[in-house]
Amino acid sequence: AIIAVLAALLMPALGRAKARSLSTGCLNHLRQLGLAWTMYSDDNQGVFPHNQVTVDNGLYWNLPGSWVLGNAQRPRLPRDLTEGSLFRYVQNTGVYRCPADRSTYPAFGSRQPKPRTYSLNVPFNSFGAASVSSASRFRAIRKATDIGRPGAANILTFIDNNELAIDSGEFSLSLTGTPNVFNWEHKPTDRHDGGANLAYADGHAEYRRWLWPKTWVRFNEPATNALDQADMDWLLDRWPLK
Repeated sequence: AIIAVLAALLMPALGRAKARSLSTGCLNHLRQLGLAWTMYSDDNQGVFPHNQVTVDNGLYWNLPGSWVLGNAQRPRLPRDLTEGSLFRYVQNTGVYRCPADRSTYPAFGSRQPKPRTYSLNVPFNSFGAASVSSASRFRAIRKATDIGRPGAANILTFIDNNELAIDSGEFSLSLTGTPNVFNWEHKPTDRHDGGANLAYADGHAEYRRWLWPKTWVRFNEPATNALDQADMDWLLDRWPLK
């Protein structure tokens, strides 16, 4: 009975410790991707990795030459990661996946872990079906010298994506008919105690706890309420301004 009581007291603490450990691992993965992204730029005259997206049968796919290939919901293992332009700097497919993610996809007669949970913010060298609208107050960044306001330490690069919303290699918000008003095209995850980990153009990564749960319903989804809108605005405050 004493052992049972002690176990009951310890289990919540152990659960919290495990969750913190997984979140720390996620932050480390994002830092590694950020470092690889910077190294690629250094080796290519300051140009950032491409994020070229096309549409095929209603699905968004990253094309060859992009930082990753394919669609995370229809992965082609391991080539979607190993043939991406960042892999030579990473050399570990596990870095592309948050250790706390438990999502799977059907393959080989069973359910397999999705190979990727991170996406690259759409302002960074995105082409084709993924791009920054010229009608918005934001601008595209092709190379390191394009980084302006609000500065590299405040511009988002890699984002821990909602496991249902992730598809191609880009994270984007969809512009509505009203100028500078956006819907959720993709959504960040909230698997880390109601929040997500994010990386920035200067290489650091940090945790953000959301004001509202990030349950994904569909692409091009309006903010649920004022709290959800505040979360979206927080992300947009970390996009590059014209």
